[in-house]
Formats: sequence, structure tokens, C-alpha cells
Amino acid sequence: LIYGDGRAVAVNVDDGLLNGASTPAKAGSYIILYMTGQGPLDNPVATGKPAPNSPFSLAISKVTATIGGADAKVQFAGLAPGWVGLTQVNLLVPAVVGGDQPLVVTIGGAASNSALLTVQP
Repeated sequence: LIYGDGRAVAVNVDDGLLNGASTPAKAGSYIILYMTGQGPLDNPVATGKPAPNSPFSLAISKVTATIGGADAKVQFAGLAPGWVGLTQVNLLVPAVVGGDQPLVVTIGGAASNSALLTVQP
């Protein structure tokens, strides 16, 4: 969820760019967040094998997220297709104050560390 400077590893769906100060996510748009630790899957994948494109390997546990303290709708939560052990969470960015906002993902009741996501209102 976090890389070197405390930022979320997230791609803005609108422009395909890594989220950052000069490439904020717009409220009402989607981001693709990458992280590890999604827990049990509905379509388990053998250790060391890439996640399939079809059927997806979805997280069984409930997945929720907040950005700037506001609920962010989770559109997808499961293994990133074609990658080994990488979780992908697609989120709808809520209407929040612009700038760096804390992003937290909760899976099965366990909250991630907070990471920064830059939002454009």
C-alpha cells in the first residue's frame, strides 16, 4: 500500500498515471490501488503462480476503504491478474478536500497502514 515517501501505490484510471502531487485523482474517478495481504480467495492460486485473468481471484473477506475519512466505494478487490501475490483494489474517489488525503483499506476487519493519496476536488 505504501512506497518510500508514505504515498499509496495507486494509478489514476482517468490518465493511467501513478498518483502524486502533480497527478492527483479527481473526486468521482477511479483509482487502482496495489497492495498485499488480501486474505482468503474465492479462486485460490498456487504459491508462486500468477493470478488468472479469468476467473478472477477475489477476496472473500469484506473489503472497505476510506479516503480522507470518507467512504470510498470498492469496485474490485482480489489478486491483480497476471501478477504473483499482488492485490488490486479498485476504488471510487469520494468528494473530499483537495490535496494529500489519508487512504486506509480494511480487509476482514484488519485495517492497513494509512498511505497518502493526492486528490483534486
